[in-house]
Amino acid sequence: MAIALTAQRIRFAVDASNPFGANPLNLLNNGPIAIPSGSSVQFELQFYFQQLADATLLDLTQFSSIDISIQDNSDPHNATIYFTESVGSANFNAGATTAQWLAGTAQHITAPISSANNVIPPAATSYWIVVYGISTDANADKVLLFAANIQGKDSGIPTALNPLSAGFKAGNKLSFVCADTLTRDVQIAAGPGGIWVTTVNQVGYNGPGQAIFSLYCADGLWRDLSLQAENGQWVLALNQNGHS
Repeated sequence: MAIALTAQRIRFAVDASNPFGANPLNLLNNGPIAIPSGSSVQFELQFYFQQLADATLLDLTQFSSIDISIQDNSDPHNATIYFTESVGSANFNAGATTAQWLAGTAQHITAPISSANNVIPPAATSYWIVVYGISTDANADKVLLFAANIQGKDSGIPTALNPLSAGFKAGNKLSFVCADTLTRDVQIAAGPGGIWVTTVNQVGYNGPGQAIFSLYCADGLWRDLSLQAENGQWVLALNQNGHS
C-alpha cells in the first residue's frame, strides 16, 4: 500500500505543567523537532499535564483556540513572527485518548501549514516555537502551553520572491559617486535565499555588514550603506561615524 504524503508531519506531546521543559521528540521518527523551510508541514499535538496518561489529559474546553507561533530567535517580546496557525475549538478533538495518540490514529489538534505560509528564512539556524491557548473567558487570556528553541533546517526548496512594493521595479538604477571617486549604479535584484537585495555594478552583493556603496552627506562626511540583520530581516543601515 502506498502512503500519501501531503506535508511533513511534526507530531509531539505537550506537557503543559512544564512549558520550558526538555524539547520533545517528533514521535514519527524519534528525532528532534525540525521545520523544513518552504515546505508544507502539519503539526499534530496532544496535551497533557505532567504524565502521558488519560488521567492527566488537558481539558481543552477552557480554550477558544490553540495557537502555534514560529518566530525568530531575537527578543521574544519584539520578535519577527514567521507564521502563526490558530486552531479553533470547533476543530479540537478533545476526546483523543492516549492509546489513540500512541497508535498515531488521533490527536487533540491538527494544524496544517501550507508551503506558501511557511516563510521561515532558509538561513535561519534556530527559532522559537510557541504554543499557547486563548481562554474562553471575557479576558481572552493567553496561556502558555509550550515554548522551545529549535534548530532551523534549510530544505533546499527554492523560495519565491515576494512582490516588490509599488514604485519599485527590479533593474531600475540609481548612480552614486563613491568614496573612491568611481560612479557605481545601484539596483534592486533577486539575491540568494529568495530575497530582494540591493546590488552595485562591479561590486555586487557584498554580504552582511559590508558596505555596498557610500554617500557623501551634507556635513562633508562619507558614510557607508550596508546590509544588517534586524529582527530576522535584512535592512539597509547607514553608519554614523563617517566613511570606514
